[in-house]
This record gives sequence, C-alpha cells and structure tokens, in this order.
Amino acid sequence: MSVVRKLALALVTLTLFFGALPAKAQEPQNAVSAQLWCKTLTNGLIDWKPCDSTTPLVVNDTSFAAKVASTVPRVGNTTTYTANTGWCNTTSACTTVFTFANVCRANGTLVLVPQIEIYSSANPATKLSGVLWLFNVTPGTVINDNATFNIAAADFANLVNPAGFSFSLGSVQASGAANSGATLAGTTYVAQCAAGSTSLFGMVEVTNAYVPASGEVLTVTLKTVGVN
Repeated sequence: MSVVRKLALALVTLTLFFGALPAKAQEPQNAVSAQLWCKTLTNGLIDWKPCDSTTPLVVNDTSFAAKVASTVPRVGNTTTYTANTGWCNTTSACTTVFTFANVCRANGTLVLVPQIEIYSSANPATKLSGVLWLFNVTPGTVINDNATFNIAAADFANLVNPAGFSFSLGSVQASGAANSGATLAGTTYVAQCAAGSTSLFGMVEVTNAYVPASGEVLTVTLKTVGVN
C-alpha cells in the first residue's frame, strides 16, 4: 500500500473516531490580543492607549536628558560672609538667581536629578561651604548678598528639596590653582517643573565664615533625566 493511501486511510479512521475536524480553530477566550499599544502623555503622566490615527505608534521614541549650567557673580567686595547668608550680585534689591532653562522635557514634567556640579572662580585656603536651594518657579523674594538667609514662606512651597543641597567646595590641584569645586551625587532626587515652564531656579546660602574674592563667580550645573 502506498504512503498516500496509508495517510488517507488514517485520516478516515481519525474522522470516524473523533468526528469531523473543525474548519478553523477557534481562538481561546483568554488568548492575548495582537493589538499594538502606544505611549501617550496625559496630564503630564505616561499612559498607554491602542494605536490608531490619533494615537500613532512612535518608532523613534527617544529619552530626554539635559545638562544646564548657570552662573551668579557676587558683589564687588571682599567682605567676609557671616554664616547663613545669601550669595548674590548686590547687597540690596537683588533679583539675580540661578536659572536652569530647559531642564525638563516639556512644561510641567518630571525629571530625575542624579548629579549637581558646583564650582567657584576662586580657590582660597578656606573654601566656600553652602546650600543650594532649588525652586520650580522664580523666587519672589531674592536674598541679598551677605543678608540673613530666610526663605519666604511663599517661595518655600516651591522648593524641589525642602532640605536643600549642602556642599563644600574643595581642590586637589597644585598650589595656585584658580578654581575650587564639588560634585553632589549618590542620591537621585525628583523635580517637577511648574505648569507652563521647563526651567528650575536656584539660590545659594553661604554657611561658613567665607572670605570671598571681589566679583567671584559661582557656577552650578544641573544634570537631569526625563521621567515623562
């Protein structure tokens, strides 16, 4: 008996025993659908919706990261700072703050802040110690240079981290080096830009009896990674 006839006979036997085979196998009730899901942004939060003409599939969905530096030069004198006073470019009616533009991907979105770099244009024997205070809107009350550092209640509500970011500048360079600096890393913070803004803002509090250089410039760099 040929192979073809044997297969035909086996098929007839199976049909008689089990009944006719279904014309099409039915999908189990709990089968996973092949629907494509697309990432969207709803009220500043990541959401997933079925892909369609209004929610297209984004093939080139790239991550967001930023590195933004801002500087504030101090006033042109060498007056020793009293501990817990402000750093600014004038001793009265100061309006200058650190401004970190475009550190968020879009208005009102969240970012991680894994690293902050701070450095000075001076490198004295006794280095600057201080606290960086970050806000998600421009502080309404900017603290003057060498004035008592008390954050206004309305501004305190806009802080990124209500404990501040403490730092102490240092230098491992040879004698005569012009700069001192510090890197804050190891703890990652979450910040949210205000609605209608992609920027963060900062003020620095001097926490030691620091003898500055006239016109000394402080540079702060934020590194951020987008959450949404």
